Amino acid sequence: MDLREQLIELAGSSLNFEIITTDYGILIEPDNEDGFPVEVQEISKTEFIVYLGGWHEHFDDLHGAFSCVSFGLSSKCRLKTHSRSLKEYRWTVQFSENGEWVDESTAGLIFFPYFGKLKIEFHQNRFDLL
Repeated sequence: MDLREQLIELAGSSLNFEIITTDYGILIEPDNEDGFPVEVQEISKTEFIVYLGGWHEHFDDLHGAFSCVSFGLSSKCRLKTHSRSLKEYRWTVQFSENGEWVDESTAGLIFFPYFGKLKIEFHQNRFDLL
């Protein structure tokens, strides 16, 4: 069973989004303007990379990767992006706790555009899997 079929089985009847098959895995595009893409790449049978926009995390099992995908698709997750000169360079995954957004993990470019006005944006998907 490939990644796409496994995600469909996991989501079951709550599947309300399109899964695009890529050369390395699957991609789910946002359905709202302020959402972000979620992607899973299968590097090997024991290595998966989940991308939430520009943020990414490595997993050694499919269950952990799909848990991250489910979180990233949900309204419980928010992605904070930093950009300068229209170039994103830092991505922070946040979760909601007691009505407040809390930083969970940050990924960023080593070399980033230093000049230009700083712009911080927030993106959120709304595919809540049951």
